Amino acid sequence: MEDGADLRAAARVVFLAAGVLTVMIAAAALTGVDPQRFERALPPPIWNGELAAATGPMRAILVLDQLFVIAFATGLVLAARALARRRPHPLAFLASGAILAAAGCDLMENLHLLVGIRHLSAEPGDLWASRASLEAWSLVSLAKWALAWLGLSAFLHLIPRRKRLGAGLAAVVSLLVPVGIWASFAPAAAARPWEALRALLMLAGFLLLGATLRAEAGVASPGP
Repeated sequence: MEDGADLRAAARVVFLAAGVLTVMIAAAALTGVDPQRFERALPPPIWNGELAAATGPMRAILVLDQLFVIAFATGLVLAARALARRRPHPLAFLASGAILAAAGCDLMENLHLLVGIRHLSAEPGDLWASRASLEAWSLVSLAKWALAWLGLSAFLHLIPRRKRLGAGLAAVVSLLVPVGIWASFAPAAAARPWEALRALLMLAGFLLLGATLRAEAGVASPGP
């Protein structure tokens, strides 16, 4: 009974993450503001100028991203704990640890952008971020994605594949990891389609994970 309750709780949070991600994707498409662009160490005049021109949309997207980070980290850690309780696996701790570390990098990255937005809203023409700081924060962004792929690669071994939902989820995660790695390593001019595919695969993965967890909760606590 406890396993079923934990699985259902994890499913609710994972579906919440999927909902927030959907709104983020729509917001980026409607506003034309690509938050991933600020993860790259662009020339300081370009980076500062583009952020200063997009402070309104970026502030809203950052609020959504903070909610998304909290939801995805909580949901995946809850899911890893519940699934590992039913079928213990040595990679469960690695999955949770890497996901939490990725979430920490993401939260710090968002706070850095928020500080930049506050400064550039007051002084739009200022070169707030230097080349050295942009390169350092670009490294934080790369670490965030690398930790996320490590965590998901470990989480892949926890996914139950007895049914089509689990098998489909495993297939999506298996595709997401190499696509995500390439999105980080691709030249800037060619990265945008891969980043869009990464976002869509993440959304599909969250939806399938939520459905898989609900199905597993039914198996864990059968009956009326």
